[in-house]
Amino acid sequence: MSSPIRSCRSRCFESAVSWLIFSLLFAVSVDPLNGEPQVPVKVSIQTDEAVGVVNPAFLSLAIDSSLAISGGIAYLRTPRLVALARGLAPAFLRFGGTEQDFLMFEPSASKDVWQATSRHHANDEKWCTLPHYPTWLLQRQREKEEMLEPVLYKRRRTNTVQNATITPDMLDSLNGFSSCSGLHLIYGLNALLRGPGSDWNSSNAALLLHYTASKGYNFSWELGNGLLVVSAVQAPCGPLCTYCAEARIRRNTALVRTLHKIQF
Repeated sequence: MSSPIRSCRSRCFESAVSWLIFSLLFAVSVDPLNGEPQVPVKVSIQTDEAVGVVNPAFLSLAIDSSLAISGGIAYLRTPRLVALARGLAPAFLRFGGTEQDFLMFEPSASKDVWQATSRHHANDEKWCTLPHYPTWLLQRQREKEEMLEPVLYKRRRTNTVQNATITPDMLDSLNGFSSCSGLHLIYGLNALLRGPGSDWNSSNAALLLHYTASKGYNFSWELGNGLLVVSAVQAPCGPLCTYCAEARIRRNTALVRTLHKIQF
């Protein structure tokens, strides 16, 4: 039996195709300037063979990097959330956003809370055994998230985003959630760390890459949140942060892409 989410995707696709056909017919039958009928045109659409096929993970999702600030990453492994996420697989799970360019990885900031071997598989029963969180604890985290939301919104609106820390146990939780849900994690690296000449300082990213490699995690990488958003953020480092020269971004992005190939 197909999942409700897959059925929804099929219906959405059928609706999109129907709307496309309607738009084509309307475009060729009505003058866009005065609405007068034009010469009838016959449109033939072959439906027995696909012209192109998108990646099975084309419809994907994201987790905002502000979750590292609120502490919500620790609760990604709730059974209900993992079950819902499994219904979206296969898909990419992007961890990023405005705060990603202010996250610093601290290898010694916490202990490994997963208590599992470094190598694992998504279908490993022991690895994907989900903990039981009491209702009161989940409710307290929910209230914490609600209280933090206006603070994060104000920071973004006033361009006063602050540095924050992401720890090894947070990475473990991200990896565990994505792996056990059948999702492929794309992690957004901090691109605002700059050295002399405004070149990217990759030392902190290297620590993060070393940690994930030592644990056997299958991450993919994104450098920076985005040209438009990043260029609008006035970070404490001053003019060094106004680095949105396209050539430099392309060079840095190409460098990161060589570090890891996307695998499903």
